[in-house]
Amino acid sequence: MKDVIYDPDVLVMIVKELSREHRFVEVDKVLFLYRERKGLTIKECALVYELIYQDDRFDKGWGCGPQFKSWLRRRKSLLRVLRGVPSCQVPFPFMKNRKYAVFITKLHKAVREHWRKAREEGRPFPSYSLIRVRKD
Repeated sequence: MKDVIYDPDVLVMIVKELSREHRFVEVDKVLFLYRERKGLTIKECALVYELIYQDDRFDKGWGCGPQFKSWLRRRKSLLRVLRGVPSCQVPFPFMKNRKYAVFITKLHKAVREHWRKAREEGRPFPSYSLIRVRKD
């Protein structure tokens, strides 16, 4: 049986692991590692994206969120990495994994679906692409 979907302590640990010294890190990397550790589905990751926005422990950075098409431009650079283009270097080894590129595409579709439902209901939906642990 799965644990609770949203575990902020695990998220804080992942963000600190990726960001080093309170720098912003892309939310898709955080959600990918969170999914690997918690065994979540893509739809649950889209829900976690919304819950992170409401959590005061995190600072959210500028940039368009996964519900917008421009967010997928980064996926093209990931596919270049997978093909082995020498000019593309990545800081984290999991980014060379094809599973990561597929995850980004599916996450985009799931978050976009949540965004559409929120618009139909008339409630606000978060849009951010960077995250860091808030300094105390």
